[in-house]
Amino acid sequence: MTPGLRLVRSNRMERLVEALAELLAEPLPDPLAAEVVVVQNRGLERWLTQELARRFGVWMNARFPFPAAAVDEWFDAVLGPGDPRRPWDPDLLVWRVLEVLPGLLERPSFGPVRRFLESDPRPGRAYRFAARLADLFDRYTVYRPDWVLAWEAGGPGPEGLGWQAEAWRALVERIGGDHRARRRERFLAALDGEAAGRLPHRVVVFGLSALPPFYVEVLAAVARYRPVAVFALDPCREWWADIVSPAEKARRARNAPEIREYLTVGNRLLATLGRAGREFLELLWDRAEPAEDDRFEPPDASTALGRLQADVLDLVDREPGDRLPWPGDDSIRVASCHGPLREAEALRDHLLRLFETRPDLRPEDVVVMTPDLETYGPLLSAVFRGGDEEPTIPHTLSDRAGPAGGGPAAGFLRLLEVARGRLRAPEVLDLLEWQGIRRRFGWDGEAVERVRTWVAEAGVRWGRDAAHREALGLGTYGEHSWRFGLDRLVLGRAMAPGRELWRGVHPFPDVEGGGDAAALEGLVRFCRAIFALADDLGRPRPPAAWAADLAAWFDRFFRVEGAEEREAGELRRALARLADAGDGPEVAFEAVAEHLASALGRVRAEGGFLSGGVTVCALLPMRSVPFRVVCLVGLNDGAFPRTDRPPGFDGIAREPRRGDRSLRHEDRYLFLEALLSAREHLYLSYTGQSARDNAEIPPSVLVSELLDALDRTFAVPEDTPPPSERVRVRHRLHPFSPAYFRPGADPGSYSRADADTARRLAAAAEREERGPWAPRPLPEPPEELRTLTLQDLERFFRNPAAYFLRVRLGVRLEGPAEGIEEAEPLEPDALSRYGLAQEILDLLAAGDAVDGALELARAQGRLPPGEAGAVAFSDAEGLARGVWEAAGAFVAEPPVEVEPRELELGRFRLRVALGGVRPGGLVLFRPAAPKGKDRVRAWVRHLALCALAPRGVDPVTRVVGKDAKGWAFGPVDDPLGLLAGLLELYDRGLRQPLPFAPETSWGYGEARFGKGKGEREALARARSAWIGSEFAPGECRDPALLHCFGDGGPFVPGFAETAEAVFGPTFAVAEDL
Repeated sequence: MTPGLRLVRSNRMERLVEALAELLAEPLPDPLAAEVVVVQNRGLERWLTQELARRFGVWMNARFPFPAAAVDEWFDAVLGPGDPRRPWDPDLLVWRVLEVLPGLLERPSFGPVRRFLESDPRPGRAYRFAARLADLFDRYTVYRPDWVLAWEAGGPGPEGLGWQAEAWRALVERIGGDHRARRRERFLAALDGEAAGRLPHRVVVFGLSALPPFYVEVLAAVARYRPVAVFALDPCREWWADIVSPAEKARRARNAPEIREYLTVGNRLLATLGRAGREFLELLWDRAEPAEDDRFEPPDASTALGRLQADVLDLVDREPGDRLPWPGDDSIRVASCHGPLREAEALRDHLLRLFETRPDLRPEDVVVMTPDLETYGPLLSAVFRGGDEEPTIPHTLSDRAGPAGGGPAAGFLRLLEVARGRLRAPEVLDLLEWQGIRRRFGWDGEAVERVRTWVAEAGVRWGRDAAHREALGLGTYGEHSWRFGLDRLVLGRAMAPGRELWRGVHPFPDVEGGGDAAALEGLVRFCRAIFALADDLGRPRPPAAWAADLAAWFDRFFRVEGAEEREAGELRRALARLADAGDGPEVAFEAVAEHLASALGRVRAEGGFLSGGVTVCALLPMRSVPFRVVCLVGLNDGAFPRTDRPPGFDGIAREPRRGDRSLRHEDRYLFLEALLSAREHLYLSYTGQSARDNAEIPPSVLVSELLDALDRTFAVPEDTPPPSERVRVRHRLHPFSPAYFRPGADPGSYSRADADTARRLAAAAEREERGPWAPRPLPEPPEELRTLTLQDLERFFRNPAAYFLRVRLGVRLEGPAEGIEEAEPLEPDALSRYGLAQEILDLLAAGDAVDGALELARAQGRLPPGEAGAVAFSDAEGLARGVWEAAGAFVAEPPVEVEPRELELGRFRLRVALGGVRPGGLVLFRPAAPKGKDRVRAWVRHLALCALAPRGVDPVTRVVGKDAKGWAFGPVDDPLGLLAGLLELYDRGLRQPLPFAPETSWGYGEARFGKGKGEREALARARSAWIGSEFAPGECRDPALLHCFGDGGPFVPGFAETAEAVFGPTFAVAEDL
C-alpha cells in the first residue's frame, strides 16, 4: 500500500461507493485489523454498510468513527492515551470555568465580564456565560490552535481578547495543557515512520462535505506514512473554486472595480449554495495536494430536475437566449401549505399518489428530511400511521434530538422544573401523565383522573404550605396550598363529612374506600416526595454530588420498563458524565438543571436509518444519500437556512478565516446535496399561507433561489405561467376541502375520513342549523319511573333535556372541560357568592347560628385568603340578611312540621315532603333576582302545599329574592289536577326531549300571559332569553339542550303549548311582592 492522499470526486454517491469497493477489495496486511472509514453521521454509515454488503456479500469488521473521534484515536496511538475523562470537552470544561472565574473577575481586563454577570446575579446567568465560553474555547482548539498556543506562551493574542487569554491560562493551570491543540502539535512533531506503524493500515474518509483546516492538516500528515483516500461528493466536474455568487461579485466589484471582469459566477445555484463544499475542496487542494480520481456521471437531463443537476455539473449559467423548452414533467413539486400539520397531510397524499402512479416505487426509495425534526417528526409519524381505515405509509422516524416528549428523561427534567417552582397544581398534576411515575406510585388511568378531581375540588392551587409561600415572598397564608388540600382529603377518608371542623380542617366529602384509598395513598407519597425534592434542590453542592443525588431522585420517582430503558440509560450516562466533573466548588441547582437539559438535548436517537419504509429524519444525516424520491418539508422563511448568532466575544466571528464553520453556508450546502441526491423526484414544502387570513408567506430563500433557477433554465410560451408557478401547488386550509375529491384533482387526497367529512359538509351546506336529535319517541318508561318524589319533579323541570338523557339513556353531558386553576381566587365568582349566601339563608331559616360559617367557608377553600375572604363573606352575609329581612313578617313565626304523604295521581305516585312551611305559608329564598327556574320550583311546591292542605297553614307560597323582589302564589282551586298535568309533561319528557327550558320558556310565558303580548313578541322574548348576553349567558350553551334540539333551540312544535301548561296557571294566582 503506497502512502499518499487520494481524492476521489463524483457527483453521484453510487460512483463513490464503487470506487470505495475497488479500494477495499485489496485486503489489509493484517487480516484481523478493522477497516477504518471516517464518516460524518450514522445515517451515512448505515447506507455504506448496506451498499458494501450488497457488493461483497458480507461486510464486517469495520469501524465508522466521526472525524473528531478518529483524530483522537490517532493522537492516542502516537502519543499514548490521554485523560479518559476528557476534561477539555465543553461539558466538563464549563465547571472548571465556573471554578476559576471568581478569581479572575477583579482583574482590569475582566471589567465587561464582571459588569455583565453583576447585572443578573442568578446562578443561571453565570452558568450560561461559562457554557458559551467553554464551547468557544473548544472551537478555538480546532479553528484557532495558534491562538491558544500563543496564549499559553504568554502572548495576548488578537486585540480585545486579552481577558480570554488570561482565562485560558488559568484553565491550563487548573486542568493541565493536554488539550486538542497541544496534542495536535505534539502529534505532528512525533509522527515518523515508527510512530505511524501504530496507525491504521489505511484511512478512508467518505462523504464529508466540510472539514476544519485542523483535520485536513492531520490527514495530510498521516498521508505521508499511510494511504489516505478521501471520497468527496463534488457537484461540479469543472474548476469551480473561483466562482462567486452574484451578490458577492457585486460587493467585491464595488470595492475593487478593476477585478469585475475576472469574477465568475458560473452556475448561480452552485455559486450561492456551494460555498461550504468549495472551501473544503480548496483546503484539500492547498494543504494536502491530493492525487485526483474523478468519477463523474451525467444525470438524465430530460427532466427539469435532471437538467438542473446537469447544469450544476457542467457549470452552466443560462442567459435568456439559452433557455430550454419546459419538459412538462413532474420531477419537481413545491407545496405551499397553512402550517406543519397541513404540510404532513399534503406530503402523505403526494406520496400515495407517487406509489399509485409508479408501481415499482417502494417506501424504502423515499426519504423525508426536515430542518425542524422536533416539530415535523411527530406530525409526519402520526399522519403516516393512518389508522381507522386511513391509508398507512410504512416509515421510520430517525435522528430525533433530545429526550422523547413522553419518555422518562423528559419527565425527570420536567419534574425538576416543577419542584423548583411554585408547585402549581396543574403543573404538578401534569407530571402524572408520565407512565414511569404512574408505575412508581401505583396509579392507573382511572386513579389519575380521580386524583385530578380531588385536587381541583379540594381547593389546591399552588404552594406546599404557608412556610413555602413565605420563603418565596408571596404571603404567609395556607389556604389553597397542597397541605391545605391534602389535609382535607386525608381527613375525608377518616371521618364523615359535615359542618364540623377538626383542628380547623374540613373533611373532603368524596373519598371512599377501595380504589380511592389506594389512589389517595399514592397521592400522599407522591406529594411527600416532591416536597422533599423541592427542599433538596435548594441546597448547593459539587457537580459529582449533584449527579449521585439526582440519580437517586430519578429512581425514587420513576420505574421504567421496556423501550423506556434506552432513554433512561441516556439520562444515567449524562449524570455519570456530570460526576466526572468531580468535587469542585458548590454550584446551585439552576446551573445543573441547564447543564442536564443541554446534555440530553445533544443526544440523538440515531437508530432507524434505512430500516424499512420511508425514512423520516433531519437534514444532516441523509442529505447526500441517493434516493429515488427526496422530500424536504419545513423550508420556512427565517427557519432555514439557520443564522449564525455568535456571542459578542467570539474571536472567530471577529476574525474569520477560510474553513470556519458557518451554519448558514452549511445549510445552503445541505440543500444543494439534497438536490443532487434526488434521482427521480424532488418534493419541497413550506408554510406559505397564513391559517388566519390566508395571506401569502414567503418560503425559505433557498426555495426561492431554486424557483428562480427554473425560470432561468426553461422557456414557456408567453401568457402562460412560468416554470416556478407550474411546479408550485397552493394547498387548501383544510384537508377535507371538496376540491381534493373531485375527479382528476391534482393535488388530491386519499383520506377516507376527509372524504366523508367533505361529503357531510356538502350535504349540510343547505342547512344553517342542526336539527332535532331525537325525532321519534322512545318506548314507555319503566314502571318504577312513575313513582317519584317532589324533588325528582323539580329536577326534571330544571332541565328536561338533561333529565331525559341521564335517566332514559344513561348519558350525562358536561360543558367544556375546564382546566385546574393555578391561582387562588381573589374574589368569589357569582356562582360561589350565590351558593354561600344561600347557605347563610338556610342557616337563618333553620334558626341556626351563622357565626361558624366564615370559618367553615375558609376551611372548604371557598373564599379568597386573608382579609379578602372576610370581606367576601361579609358581602355574602349582607346579601343573605337583606333577603331574610325582606321576608319580614313572613318568617316571624317558627316553622311547622308537615307530615309527608304519597299522592296517587292517575298512573303516578308522587311522594311529597315539604320543609320551610310556616303558619303563613311556604317561604322560599333566593339571594338574587328570581328567575324562571325559581318560578317552576315554587309552583311545584305550591301545588303540593295546596294538595296537602296542612291544618293551620295558609295556602300561600312566597319567593323572596334580592331587593325584596319575588312572587306570592295564592290558593289554587284544583292543585291535584294541575300536578297531574305536570306529571303528564314529565311522562312525555321521559319518551322524548320536552321542548322546555326554564329561562327560555319563562321569557315566553311572562311576555304572553303576564304582560299580554302577542305570540310573535313572546317568541322574540324567548329567543332573546335563549341567546342571552355577555353578562347573562343564555341556555343556548347548555350541552343537553344543544344535543337534543340543535342550534335552533327548543322552538319546535309544542314549545309554546308546554310553556303555557307550566307557567300559564301561575299567573291566575300570582302577584308580585
